Amino acid sequence: MTNDVASDSVSGLTFTTLRDGGIDHLGIRTRRGIVDVSQAARALGVSTPPQTVDDLLAGRGDIGSIQRIAEQAPAAAIRAEHVVEFGPLVSAPPKIICIGLNYRGHLAETGMSPQTVPDLFNKYNTALNHNGTIAISTIDATEFDYESELVVLMGKEARNVSVADALSYVFGYTAGDDFSARDLQLRTSQWMTGKTPDQFAPIGPWLVPADQIGDPQTLQIQTFVNDEITPRQDANTSQMIFSVAQIISYTSKFITFQPGDVIFTGTPSGVILGHPKDKQARRPHHDAHFETRRAPCYPRLARHVPCGRPPRPKGFSGKISKAFMHTLFPHCPEPNAGRASGWQAPASFRR
Repeated sequence: MTNDVASDSVSGLTFTTLRDGGIDHLGIRTRRGIVDVSQAARALGVSTPPQTVDDLLAGRGDIGSIQRIAEQAPAAAIRAEHVVEFGPLVSAPPKIICIGLNYRGHLAETGMSPQTVPDLFNKYNTALNHNGTIAISTIDATEFDYESELVVLMGKEARNVSVADALSYVFGYTAGDDFSARDLQLRTSQWMTGKTPDQFAPIGPWLVPADQIGDPQTLQIQTFVNDEITPRQDANTSQMIFSVAQIISYTSKFITFQPGDVIFTGTPSGVILGHPKDKQARRPHHDAHFETRRAPCYPRLARHVPCGRPPRPKGFSGKISKAFMHTLFPHCPEPNAGRASGWQAPASFRR
């Protein structure tokens, strides 16, 4: 099945990866809860459903059955969001490409020079992180920092594509954190050691197909730290120097995109590095929540907690070092719609 068909077949759905007993498998987010695709497929007599998000991106399995599975899944195949364990949204992308210095506010706060073309670097698959837990004690660094970003997942092979056509190659979007160790990043001219250590690329848990987003330059990115109700980072993707389409077009002139490729699109201002040296507080126990949502809507988070005050992790104590919630809001529900809009139970960054 081609990826064009796959894209048409997933219209209107939101995906995730469920983990059971160390086995990762595909889930579909619905008003009833998360549909366990493999379990629902067995009940409905679908013999070869896509098993993972990677399958969706590559067009493997009976992609045409996805809408039926989402709509007709029996109650036994529906899982409650607050009790599931999430697996990695993607497990083996061909490439993870990142864009640096893509917001003028971030350039200004860090004192770095603007670029005339997108500033590309990369992460590796060992940096992928499905639950946000980063064992920072294994890294010989001290200046850790968050970078909330819109993340793109490619759905079709793309080589030397135009800006006008670039978005047609996108499968969907999620949220991510380009976690960084600044002392490692800035000690040489190459950023690799400060950007690509193991677990330094938390993304997910929701993959929203491109048809639900439309224009990706209309999304709000926010980062909340600890109990603060004012976001540290609060910017719109319209403020990007290079748009998603421009990033894809430019990169495709040198590198062939493949289905499943991941693109981090850059972070706005508000990172710790942007503060004066004496204000760069890196307390041992940070709890940072990051969100990507459509502006100007302010939908409610799951558990119906008003935006700007994300729920605390279950069993949270001051001993948790850092935690991230990855949320991408595909819709703007009414305040009392009673629909969860995208909350992921966070995990911790531990010393």
